[in-house]
Amino acid sequence: MPYGDELYKPENIVAYTGDINNNPSVYFQIDHGNGDITYGHITQDHKNKFNIGKEEVRRSDSYELKNEMVYNKETKLNELRSFEYDQNRKQGTHFHKSRNPHIKVDPNDFDTKVKLVEAISACKEIKPKYLEQYVKNRIEEYKNTSDFEEKLDEMNTTIEEVTAKYVQKKPKNKLKYEAREQRCKELILQEKTALQKEKIAKEKVDKKPDLKAMSNPVNSSSQLSESQKSQLQSAQSQKDQKQSKDNKKVVKL
Repeated sequence: MPYGDELYKPENIVAYTGDINNNPSVYFQIDHGNGDITYGHITQDHKNKFNIGKEEVRRSDSYELKNEMVYNKETKLNELRSFEYDQNRKQGTHFHKSRNPHIKVDPNDFDTKVKLVEAISACKEIKPKYLEQYVKNRIEEYKNTSDFEEKLDEMNTTIEEVTAKYVQKKPKNKLKYEAREQRCKELILQEKTALQKEKIAKEKVDKKPDLKAMSNPVNSSSQLSESQKSQLQSAQSQKDQKQSKDNKKVVKL
């Protein structure tokens, strides 16, 4: 099942950033009416491939989505950017700054939603940067497929790449990222161990002797080669001829 289905629906689209015709980021909210808001967004395009997908779904009583002017050191201009705030997540400042300002979407603006809804089908999984949840979801998705073992190897590679990326980005969190990597690899190892046990059990069943075949007579024609059959027929013919001669002698007597 795709991640965050309850939130990531067309009716919960509230805004987007970027070019609407070129992989925009799409924002979703559920207002619970008591001050709580469930929120998240889908990133379709990013220079960090591990930041593409569905944002982790969260619920908070202090979430805000705002456009604010900021000074861009590179362009040396003031630019409008979209910011997300959640005091339960990060106090005193934003937890996410977009590359662009957000554009609000009216609940009844179906023409806009038709374009934005493509993000839901394009990005079904949580972002790989949320490594543990990503790995657990992937395991469940691929568990009963014929190439499950190959998928586990691919996930192992992804785990290592994500860890290397974020250790490089935040060296001070190296131990935390490496501990997370170890937990994820243990999940992969558990699945690989289970696969090996299944293979061994199957091989034992396949190698189990055919008791029915063993109960057949040794000289059963179904068990003999053509050469053996020929020898057996020749021996039987000689036996019959000898028996015939012996019978004639008995008659003469």
